[in-house]
Amino acid sequence: MPELVSLLPPNSTGVERAVEQAVRLDLPPLPSVWSPALCPPELLGHLAWGLSVDVWRDDWPVDVKRAVCASSLTTHALAGTPAAVRASLGALGFATDLIEWFAPGGSGQPFTCRVDCYADGVIGAGGTVDAALVALISGIVSVTAPARVHFTVRVGECLSPAPIALRAGVRERAVERAPIEPGARTHAAPAAIAIRAACRDRAIWRHTHDVQRAAA
Repeated sequence: MPELVSLLPPNSTGVERAVEQAVRLDLPPLPSVWSPALCPPELLGHLAWGLSVDVWRDDWPVDVKRAVCASSLTTHALAGTPAAVRASLGALGFATDLIEWFAPGGSGQPFTCRVDCYADGVIGAGGTVDAALVALISGIVSVTAPARVHFTVRVGECLSPAPIALRAGVRERAVERAPIEPGARTHAAPAAIAIRAACRDRAIWRHTHDVQRAAA
């Protein structure tokens, strides 16, 4: 941001000049600055700092920055719970399945959990699941999950249920029978209906990466 021309005398101090610059900035009204939906894009980083956002990247799209700021208070209120993990990852557009050790499909080892994070939006936008993305997700889980929990993060793509194709056909067959009365006649046998079902599932791209940290 360019520095405004100072109106103070030459013997003014650095603090006085800094205060002058601050009060002369053309800032929006204070309520809008504290609103994730109304805050100017160039001030979202300052809003994230004021809301104690734990993980922040300047290269995120503006809508993602607003969503992260909006979910910060909820995440801190629920810190240390599965809901906090889902809220923080959901702000980035990731669907999450969190399976704790005692739940069906869990490891059975106390204080462990598995976090399955689906990056369909990233892959659909042409991105890839790389080490940087896995490290980002693991960092978010680390600051929102309980400190005593050993967690494993898996990142992949959630394939939609494969369509089931049904194909039906009717076949009619003429049968020649010998009746008692003279003269031959043709009878139609009962129609047979055949239904054939098929299910096809195709994985386009998938990458899995496991991350585990030591207990605090």
